Amino acid sequence: MLLLGRFLILEKLKLLKVDGTCFRDHDFNLFIVLGYIHPSNESYAVLKYTTEEERDSKRFLQAQGINDYVNALDFLKRKKPHLIKYSDFYDVDLLTVPYPDVKIVYDGFEKLKKIVENPSTRIQKLCASFCEIVVENLGFKLKDMGIRGSMLYGSPRPDSDIDITIFGKDKMRYFREHIDECSGITVMPTLEVERIAEFLKNISPLSMEEIVPLLSKRKTKLDIEGIPISIKCVRLEKEIEEDIPVFKTVSCKNLGPVIVKGTVTDTSASLCYPVEYRIKDESPERNVEEILCFESLLAELVEEGDIIEVKGILQEMELDGRKRYRRIVISTVELAGKEYIKKIG
Repeated sequence: MLLLGRFLILEKLKLLKVDGTCFRDHDFNLFIVLGYIHPSNESYAVLKYTTEEERDSKRFLQAQGINDYVNALDFLKRKKPHLIKYSDFYDVDLLTVPYPDVKIVYDGFEKLKKIVENPSTRIQKLCASFCEIVVENLGFKLKDMGIRGSMLYGSPRPDSDIDITIFGKDKMRYFREHIDECSGITVMPTLEVERIAEFLKNISPLSMEEIVPLLSKRKTKLDIEGIPISIKCVRLEKEIEEDIPVFKTVSCKNLGPVIVKGTVTDTSASLCYPVEYRIKDESPERNVEEILCFESLLAELVEEGDIIEVKGILQEMELDGRKRYRRIVISTVELAGKEYIKKIG
């Protein structure tokens, strides 16, 4: 945890540009950084908890989905309207927190290091055991991981999930390929499959028969001695520099609902947030290059080489007046409950 005085410490300021970073404002509201593209000296974020006193809180973010986000925006429009600003890149109003509003930033690696060095509760001991298994069996170093969730910023319940961050897309890919080899850890327990499938059924028109096969390769929901573990990938600084476009101006044009078929060409960013898939559109004239999802549970649904069908909002992007591409956005207010990704070949 870092308490921020009048000025932000430069090395910690970078965390406010990294997806998943948790921070609090001066009223003790808890926010989570959203994605990697942000305005200067501000962070796009989602509201996790709001409170006027720490003991009297309300949780807004349940499943990092569009309904939770809209509810939080409605609340903040009444309570803190200066935080709501239009985003050219996403073409929607977003919660945008200025750096002077930030009081506390939580460092996931530093917290995890303390837990592993001196675990005191059962959930901390299980967290430490999980990290030891990953280090011993997968060749990871502790610095390749961090902690998220209530173990980072609050007081977890005895049955709370263990939320782990893995730093770097290559590390995450290796983790997914080899976690099955680690004894003592259950990958995608049945109850977790059922829970995720039920959630996806509620936000899409797909049937359970269509959804359950999509979860067969998922490796980011685990279990250790009855305690759920959730894994999330966060880009390294060098990956942010390589992957995230740098631009001065952006234009986003909504072209309306569309159904697209294509082949998945790159899933490396599908384990980050927002979830991104690169595709080759079967229609050269339309030429959609990217699927952008704001439902975190839409990660890991398809693999490279899969032929898929997608329904969402078609957008045409123009960066700095020259670079143009088209993308489909899923998890929108306009198509809530009607959007989907499904494998067709």
